[in-house]
Amino acid sequence: LNKTGCEAVVGGFDPNEGLFDEMARGNIQFLISQQTYSQSYFATYSAALLSFTGMSFSGLVPTGPLAITAPPSNYACYDDFYPVCPATPSPGCACTDRSEIRIAGVVDEPVENAWWNLVNAGARDAAEDLGVTLLEGGLVFTGAADPPAFIAKLEEICDPATIDALFVKISTPDVHDAVAACIDKGIAVLSINAGYESGELAVDGLLYHVGQEDFAVARSGAIMLVRPSSGKADRFYCVVAEQEMDLGNLKARCDGVADAAQRAGLPYQRVATSVDTLRDDLIKARGFDDGAGAPGIILSDGKFLPGALSVLAEYPSVVLGTFDLDELSVEAIDDGRLVFATDQFRYLQGYLPLALLTANVV
Repeated sequence: LNKTGCEAVVGGFDPNEGLFDEMARGNIQFLISQQTYSQSYFATYSAALLSFTGMSFSGLVPTGPLAITAPPSNYACYDDFYPVCPATPSPGCACTDRSEIRIAGVVDEPVENAWWNLVNAGARDAAEDLGVTLLEGGLVFTGAADPPAFIAKLEEICDPATIDALFVKISTPDVHDAVAACIDKGIAVLSINAGYESGELAVDGLLYHVGQEDFAVARSGAIMLVRPSSGKADRFYCVVAEQEMDLGNLKARCDGVADAAQRAGLPYQRVATSVDTLRDDLIKARGFDDGAGAPGIILSDGKFLPGALSVLAEYPSVVLGTFDLDELSVEAIDDGRLVFATDQFRYLQGYLPLALLTANVV
């Protein structure tokens, strides 16, 4: 086309080193990549995780389309499948020493709390399996509901001289700018656990979200409580910690319960409470203690389960479901006190980010 004097924008699918060479010469303006390396990489890791944890994840893992308008800096390795040291490097393509890949995980939670210990274990195991360096040897905890501390930590570590990639819990819009600033510095970033409440990534430039769709999960759980086989709840209460009720993922859970109630034409009330005052706050709730019907209670956090089971013992008509699977919820499901418990696969929330980010950095 160039020889005939035709002015055209030329592009194509499925890049290779030869097409990148043409792009470098200015003969090709864009290429669309499915990132086939990532397709096989993620498939292998998901199979391995299933084999040793029994955990799997469903849905699309979007490896593409990736629009490329300039050859990547390491495109000489494209046809050599990004060899990892000590593999013998190819001409023009050095092997990657994964120990030099530095990844950080930052969450706005208290240090080493029980729920996050399993997430932390997954991250540490992934770092060991992949041979990458996990900053500070595990998750960095900045304290519950403390956006300034979270932002300060990101400002401290979001430097290409310090880290190559980052995964974060995005609990509130207050931290969006700090996350965006990391991305703008060329650091690969994804979110975990919270930050996907709208069904979209919370910040432009995030690669992925590792977690669950809280609204949809809560709505599905509430619908389960309406079934005759479950006790046929005739009204709904969503229990949430008072100091956490405006956090994005917890608000989405109660919104999902409210949506299910509206669809079923049933009353709904959100009960903002604490572990210590759960019983009294529930009984004060509108229509709870009327002696009739079957109150459907969904706990937005598993920490409320012991108290809710005590309420169930006092009011046997209660129909109960909870977020977060643990030994107590398994026991309560087995003996019929609990209809369901959702499992976020906390271990995978720690493990998968490192697998995803390592593939991106390589």
